[in-house]
Amino acid sequence: MCTQNKQAKYQNDLNEYNNKLSIRNRNDNNAAIDFNQRARAEAATDQIWTDDIQARQGEARIRVAAGESSIAGNTVDSLMREVKGQQAMYANSVEHNLTNSYVEDDSKRRQIWNNYLSEVGNRQQATGGSKIGLGFQIAGAVANAYSGYQDGQLKQQIAAR
Repeated sequence: MCTQNKQAKYQNDLNEYNNKLSIRNRNDNNAAIDFNQRARAEAATDQIWTDDIQARQGEARIRVAAGESSIAGNTVDSLMREVKGQQAMYANSVEHNLTNSYVEDDSKRRQIWNNYLSEVGNRQQATGGSKIGLGFQIAGAVANAYSGYQDGQLKQQIAAR
């Protein structure tokens, strides 16, 4: 009887240790997503800034060329609008890509959470099936199903754009 109690205590201690590891892994994975998200946002800002500078340089070249050739009117205005339109299109593209990456990151976060729930729910107390463990298993299954549904909805919304 004493050996069974020691084994049960060992199993429970091991489960507690593994639960702490699962929490740390979940937190590390979320921190990596956050870091990458900030890096992508900074890169997008830099790209928009660079595109804006290039557009302004293009506008300046158009003005100088128009002044040197004594051209004015609709042709110059049309070229200026074209440059501004291209810059706006590039900025919208960068912002759209960034938004899509945020949607993907949210999906990854849900998957990390669902994996955590499944891992914790699959660990049972050594004395028998745990009602808490069963609750985690059920919550994990429900979260996985709902997450899959949400991912499908988000992909449909993105495809519709």
